[in-house]
Amino acid sequence: MRFPLLKTRASRCRALPAFLLLSLVLSALPFRTAHARIVYGADSRNGYEAFYAEQAHRAFTWPAYSQRNQAVRMIYVSEEEYGKERIEDPQIRFEIPLDGHAVDTRLAYDRIIVGDREFRYADAIVFEGETREPDHPMYAALHVAPARHAHPSLLCVESHSGDDDAAIDDDRIPLFLIIDPVSPHARLYRLPSLLSSCSAITVTPDGRISFPANRYVSDADGHLIGVRFHRYHLDEDRFVDSGQGVSATFVVPDDISRFTLDTH
Repeated sequence: MRFPLLKTRASRCRALPAFLLLSLVLSALPFRTAHARIVYGADSRNGYEAFYAEQAHRAFTWPAYSQRNQAVRMIYVSEEEYGKERIEDPQIRFEIPLDGHAVDTRLAYDRIIVGDREFRYADAIVFEGETREPDHPMYAALHVAPARHAHPSLLCVESHSGDDDAAIDDDRIPLFLIIDPVSPHARLYRLPSLLSSCSAITVTPDGRISFPANRYVSDADGHLIGVRFHRYHLDEDRFVDSGQGVSATFVVPDDISRFTLDTH
């Protein structure tokens, strides 16, 4: 029995160039082969920092001022050890560029001093659910964003625990933002701390300062299966819900270090 139609198609296939045949084969492969999802944190780096670094309109892009191994927390010396109770308040000092000048800036346990201005963390405008307590851990990083046409100069203080500092949760980063620090109208904010970073703060072309307020997503058994990055923006002393955000799923439940972004 002869199959003239099949023979004709086979002849046509033999006539096709090799590169075209290859493209036909590749097009038949599963979609995920050519478009694999990015796994943030897969290369042992901080996946959240990598994710925030991809955002458009990041406010803080300069390297941070940081002295990792110098204490910025109050040190309580026991009465038994020294005969009387004593409190030491070490400070870290930087010269930072602000509005065209080098400004002497000091980080202490409970405040930041910018020139002759003192900002106490307890006086910050606090996002709901955060504390007013000055809980700076072992070291801090100071981020600087120079003034632009859309916004004044910005400072962000981001705290990190040392490996032996169990008092601070690894997934919570105390975060303070100062807007226009050398101005009489300067404002100090305490932003959401869960899985956050100064790198997460953005400024839109029209000058709107935005940041994420993250929350975990759990399954019916209480296991952490993902996180929702929900964005807010500042309006003077108010935190305004932008109604925007993205969700991510943990590669392994309860392991917050590796995640992929949801596509829906």
